[in-house]
Formats: sequence, structure tokens, C-alpha cells
Amino acid sequence: MKRTLSTSCLLLFAVFLLSGVAIAQIPRTMSYQGIANDDGSPIADGTHTVRFLIYTSATGGTPIFVEAQSVTTRGGLFSAIIGSNTPIPSAMQFDGQYWLGISIDGGPEMTPRAALTSSPYALNALNAQHANFADSARQFSSTATGFVRSLNGRTGHVYLVEGSGISITEVGDSIMITGSGSSGGGSIQQVINTDGALQITGPTGPVVRVNVVPGGITGNMIADYSIPLSKLDTAGATSGQAIIFDGSSLQFSDVSNGGGLTLPYVATVSTTDAFSILNRGNGSAGVFRIDDTANANHALRAENNAKGSWNGPAAIYGKSTANGGIGVFGEATGYLNQGIPVRGVYGRSDSGIGVYGFSETNSAIFGQANGGSASIYGVNIGSGPAGQFIIQNGQSQGIALVAGTNGSGSTLEATNDGTGRAGNFVVNNSQGSADAVRAETNGDGSAIVGRRTKTTGTAPAILGENLSTSNGAGSTTGTTGLLGVITSTSPGGWSAGVRGINNGTGGNGIGVVGYQAGSGWGVLGQSVSGAGVRATTGGGGNALMAVYTGTAASTTTADNIAIFQAPPRAGGAPVNQARIDAIGRGYFNGGTLNAGADVAELFDVEGLLTGYEPGDVLAISTDSDRTLTLASEPYSTLILGVYATKPGVLLTEEHIDADLSEMVPLGVIGVIPTKVCDENGAISRGDILVSSSRPGYAMKADPEVLKEHPGATLGKALENFNEGETGVIKVLVNVR
Repeated sequence: MKRTLSTSCLLLFAVFLLSGVAIAQIPRTMSYQGIANDDGSPIADGTHTVRFLIYTSATGGTPIFVEAQSVTTRGGLFSAIIGSNTPIPSAMQFDGQYWLGISIDGGPEMTPRAALTSSPYALNALNAQHANFADSARQFSSTATGFVRSLNGRTGHVYLVEGSGISITEVGDSIMITGSGSSGGGSIQQVINTDGALQITGPTGPVVRVNVVPGGITGNMIADYSIPLSKLDTAGATSGQAIIFDGSSLQFSDVSNGGGLTLPYVATVSTTDAFSILNRGNGSAGVFRIDDTANANHALRAENNAKGSWNGPAAIYGKSTANGGIGVFGEATGYLNQGIPVRGVYGRSDSGIGVYGFSETNSAIFGQANGGSASIYGVNIGSGPAGQFIIQNGQSQGIALVAGTNGSGSTLEATNDGTGRAGNFVVNNSQGSADAVRAETNGDGSAIVGRRTKTTGTAPAILGENLSTSNGAGSTTGTTGLLGVITSTSPGGWSAGVRGINNGTGGNGIGVVGYQAGSGWGVLGQSVSGAGVRATTGGGGNALMAVYTGTAASTTTADNIAIFQAPPRAGGAPVNQARIDAIGRGYFNGGTLNAGADVAELFDVEGLLTGYEPGDVLAISTDSDRTLTLASEPYSTLILGVYATKPGVLLTEEHIDADLSEMVPLGVIGVIPTKVCDENGAISRGDILVSSSRPGYAMKADPEVLKEHPGATLGKALENFNEGETGVIKVLVNVR
């Protein structure tokens, strides 16, 4: 910020160099005016603190006088009387060069300092009691009171100079001036000072008659302001009358409206102006002002009763032909009683347009605000819109309303405190295909954001409605209430045409909901070469959940939890390839392929579950129903299977949602890693295995002994075992 100042400094008082001047009567003050600018523009209007400092040097040094004053600026202009708050000390004689420094509102002193010119140095005249005169001048002593009081209203030191034919003599307190007269009359005899005033006295008395020939005084001989109003002849004039020209002379006459001033005629004028004011200088052509703060009338009122068209004639017409000029300018700096700003320009029409703007090539109306209020503000207290923007040119591709901002705020904001909509966009052309609303962003933000801040209710943040009866067959978009499209041919892997996010953590909220009131699909997912629908979960939930709420028996086409269709290998329309009916039974046309190698069923066990591990050889418990225990007798006919490691099919009599954590999967058929021992020797591939005396372990069977224990066969070894006492090998379990 750089502040500059344009200034003028004048001495406020006059000093006359007559001896014996009364010093105490002359104020030691200086008048100061300046225009304060901030970076080339006037500082803000209002009250500011200005500090004046007087130095004896142009730079540096200590000020010999400092004074602070509160001044009021308008357009940067302000004035002050230096010395009115802090008197200028008498020690400042103004007999040398002084410089003035200034700072505003506590800011630094502005540079350079201003050198005081001759007017302030007249202060030095306060110390002058006598003066040196020219040879032809005379100096007189002061009167008994110590000074000559005045001469024609002027005070101070006055010098009377003798000239050709003029002599000056002093007699007491009188000054005698004698000069030779011209033909026709005597001479001036004396100047008498008896009451503090100087009078010129002629030979026969104090009155000198001057005769002027008729017509001898012309206009250029009358000095400006030389004829006061008191000299006008007011004979016959009455209160309230004005000077009016009646066609031949000026005279006092009554005005027509009882107190105001009207033009001196009301007449018909052809095409010329009835009244015209021209100022060829720098001032205004006319100023109309009301000073009475209680006056509610207009300072200037114009009326036009002529019938006009859309562009005139107007009651007031303003025109500017200069570049950058303004045709009509309105300014208001006050406030209403309620704190509402007054209007710079106010337009009103009972049935037409209050303010109308027209431009051939530019904006018809332009509004600019430097504060926090709106540049253009529209209010309608009736039933119509507060603002309306229409393009009447049917061939135009222009935009009816353009809003822009370079800041971080919203470009367009609509607020409704009533029961209506905040915004309503309608395309009435039934043959058109243009969008009612289009939002685009080139940044990282969303093109459209719908937000509902009320914490109760079920209304959506964004609602799309489509009243079309078309089924949308063959259309890439279909007939949709809400459509999201990714137009890039190489979008990111997680780009989505429609994405639903639910940030609620306290319940079973839904990210995306699809609802169909008829027999169609609630949600449809399609992909050319990817997955039509993909379901994932981060843990603690289910990737996919299908719920059937009906009670009817399942058929091949209805009342199922899920149906999976694909065209037959030979081609044709999609048919059911897999189905899960309403009671949870699965149907698979092509069979099933399981990663596990055995079929198992869940059983309870004797004792703690921690006492069992995969590969254990299990037998029927003799103490509890449907319970297993470790097989611990050789050739036991109670042997039932092996603790399965990874069953391909797991069976249970319990409901699928029951707690099965305390049960073990008993593998009854298939390839199962099984715990074995060398109790009956090394095991070779193909050996029949039976239970051993080591709990939970199998051993090689002796065929002759096995004949005596039918039903004791566990299965056949698929791997050799010939190292150590115990181990684990793969066994094809098939109890018989």
C-alpha cells in the first residue's frame, strides 16, 4: 500500500506592518488542504487521524512542532487548521526554511516533506514593530493608544507616501495631506483621524460629490459583487414575489405555485428546448438540493404527459457522448431508519417496467457491488417471479442467464423459505431433445450434488421421475428415472455409471436400492465382456444376499431364491442352468464341482473339541447318540470315518444358520489325509486300513483277521508309510 498526498497550505490571518500592532489578537494558525490517495485511489470516505510535523530540514531531524487532528474525507479531500489543537509556539519565528511532514491513521510519515512557502512566513510579522521605508515614504509614531486602528477597514502597519503635488504633515494625532486641485474646485486639505477611522475631507466638508454623465457607466465598469441586494429598489414588492421579465422589463411579481420558483413562462415551444443550461467549464450545469432533513419531497421532479413508445419519450433523459461516460448516475450514501441502504437509482412503474435497460452491443443492465450484498437484487411481493431472463430470438444459441464467479463461493444459489421449490427447470418444446438441466465441471468436484439436511423423513436427496410409457427396448439408455453414464472409452477400473454409498454405521443401511412394482427386475446389471453384477464385502457382512419373502411353492420360473440362466451349448434363448428354490434346495443342470475331495457330515464328539484334530480316525460313541469318539480298538466295527480336512460336500441335520462350531466334519467317502501308525507293520499303497489300539490312528489290516470283523474296513492307502511310528497319509475312505 502506497499513500500519496496533494496539498495546499495557506496562512489564515493577515498582518499589517504598522508599529504597535496588538500581537495577542492574531492567531498563529495555518490553513491546510490535501487529497489523500491509497495506491492511486482516494482513501475511504470517513473520519481519519492526520498527524502534522514541522521540521527545519527536508529529511531526518527532530520535529519542532507536532499536532494530531481528526479530519473528515470525501473523495480523499480534507482540510485542517494547523495550530487549532496545539498552538504554534512563539519560538517558531518563520525566519528560516521549514518543511511539513504528514502521516495518516498511524501510518508512516509520507515522503518527501513539503517545503513551506511564503504565506506561512508571514508569521514573522508578529515581531515587527517598525519597518524601513523608501526615501519617499514617511514613518509615523504610534498614537496615544499605541497603534493606528484602521484605514478603510484594513489594520496593521500603513505607509503614506508623498507624491507629485502631494505633501504629508503630522499634527498631533492627525495626518495632514495637502495637494493642488484641478480646475473647477479647491484642493484636499487634510486627512483627519478622530475616532479611529480615516476620512477624506474636502474644502467645504466631508462630502465630495462626483458627477457622472448619463451612460457614462457601462457593464464592464461595474465590478463583480459590487451591487448588494440592499441596493435594489424593492418599492412595491411584497413577500414571496420574484423578479420576472414581463417582455419589456424586470419587475417583482407573484409566482403561480405559492412560494416556489417556476420558470417565468408556460408556453408552447416548437422543437427547441424550453429551458437549457450550458456550462462550458468544469462544474455542474445545475445542482438541486434540499437541506431540510425533515423534507420528504424530491430535489428534482420531472413529468412528461406525452404518449411514448418502448424507448421514450422520457420524463428525464440523460445522455453522455464521452468515452466511458454515464448517461444517468445516481448516488446515495445514507441509510433508512431500519438500517436498510438507500437506493442510488430507483425506478417505479404501476403497470409497466420499473427500470429498463437496452444496449445494442453490450449488457442491457450491469450491476456491481464491492461489499457482501448482491450486485443485482430482485424482490417481488406479488405473485410473479422476482427475476426473468428471456431470449426472444428463436435462432439464437445464446444463454438466457449466465452466472460466474472467480471465488470459492457458489456461482448460482437458489433459496426458498416457503413451501415451493428452490429451482424449477422446464423444456416446453415437446419435439426437442435438449436437457432441462446440464451440469459440467472441469475440476475434481461433482457435477451435481443433491443433499438433504433434515434428519427426519424419507425423501430422497435426488429424485428422478420418467412418465414415458416406452419400454426402452433396443435403447442403450432405456426408459430410466435416473441415468448415470461413463462416456470415456478407457475409464478407470472402479469407474461407475451409478454408485450408491451409505455411510451409516448404526444399522442395515443400503447403498443402492432397485424397486420394481410389477413383474420386472428391481436391479439389472449388464456387461459386454465383464461381470453383470459383482458383490464384495470388506468383512463382517455378506457379499451377496438374496431374500425371497413369498410363501408359494417354487416352480422352475417363479418363487425361487435365485435363478441362474444361460443359453444352451447349442444356442438359443437363455434357460435355467441353476436354481435355488424357496426352501434352499439347489438344482444344477451340469452337476457340481467342489474343491474338496470328500463328503462329510457334522457330528458332535465326546469331551472337548480341542481333543480332536483333522485326520483322526473316529468311531461311534457307545455313551451318546449321534456322537463320535476316537477309535481306540484294533479292527473296531464301530469305526465310522476320518476327521475331514477339507470336505467338498458338508452335510448336517441342523439348519444352515445354526451354530456348528462345536461339531466336527466326519469324512465318510473320498480322499482324506488320515493319521496312521506302524502297529501292524509298514503300509504300502493299496493296503486295507483298519483302526488300531492307538486312539485316532489307523493301521494296516491282516486280511485273515479282517474276515472275522466285517464292517471294520476304513479304506485303502493311497501312499506308502514305512518311516517312524506315526504319520499322515492320504486314504480313500470308504467304510464297509
